[in-house]
Amino acid sequence: MPQLHLALQGFSGTQTVTVEAWLQEYCEKIDPSGIAWKLATVHNADAVLRLHPGCVDSDSQKLLSLSLWSSQQEAEAASVELSRLTFFDRLLELETPALSAACRFVLASILVDRYLSQESMRGVWHVQQQDALLAVVDFNLLEVALRRDAHYLEFNDAYWASRPASAVSPDTFVKIPLERLMWEYARRSDRQLLPQRYLSQMISLRRYPRIPIRSMSETELAVLALLRQQSLTFVQLREKTGLSLSQLQQLLGALYFSGAITSRELNAWMRMKEKFRVRDYSPFGQSQTTQPPATLSDPQDLPSVLLGHTTGLTR
Repeated sequence: MPQLHLALQGFSGTQTVTVEAWLQEYCEKIDPSGIAWKLATVHNADAVLRLHPGCVDSDSQKLLSLSLWSSQQEAEAASVELSRLTFFDRLLELETPALSAACRFVLASILVDRYLSQESMRGVWHVQQQDALLAVVDFNLLEVALRRDAHYLEFNDAYWASRPASAVSPDTFVKIPLERLMWEYARRSDRQLLPQRYLSQMISLRRYPRIPIRSMSETELAVLALLRQQSLTFVQLREKTGLSLSQLQQLLGALYFSGAITSRELNAWMRMKEKFRVRDYSPFGQSQTTQPPATLSDPQDLPSVLLGHTTGLTR
């Protein structure tokens, strides 16, 4: 099931608490094939729900958006039960315009599963359902191309066909860097992706994630700023940020997938080398010297080779 982020705009604190309860109820009742939503800030959101059309700002205008009511007067006159049912209807209306984000989530999840199952993560692959091409995953260019009208349910029965390096994706497909795909997934998934060693060893910043800064939250930027100053332990980061255990694990999991952090302390020269490294890292590596076990004894302990780093930087 895809899990996407929903931001609220124009709601009071009390209303937000009520909507959060409705959202939990909605996610418990929807069909397993539906999209699950959880509340997030606008920076992390896939869609925005406004109380009424008058609630607009420059950030939310760039996202999928719906209004709960057509005017402020309707919002004030509506009963709680009517608002609840209308809220459920609006979430259902979001499913079609949110298909692209849902496809990215499902594809990223399948990529993690394929890696942990020791399937090949090199070269160019076509993801197909029967004769329909859904996506092209290019580990050489570190890029994924998705068919614009693909549905995330199609990926459940899709098969992966290896293609020559010269194979290119159709011009009509939407392209996204592999690192960005995995970053988005790590921030949205409830799956614990941070290796266990990061809970006890020093955490160092290797480089900034290669994603648009505007798509990062203040908290994520604050963690990057702290690690830029010096290497810190997980406990020290929690003390300085005030984040919960699960929040910090998820944030660091996204940084880990982007190749931004390492559990080895780096000196100034090593940081400089990483900063000016020409080739990007793949979240799944290009020259794997070891394969992960098919079943991990600790689901948190993803192999460090997952990021394709050199041996010296992934201890």
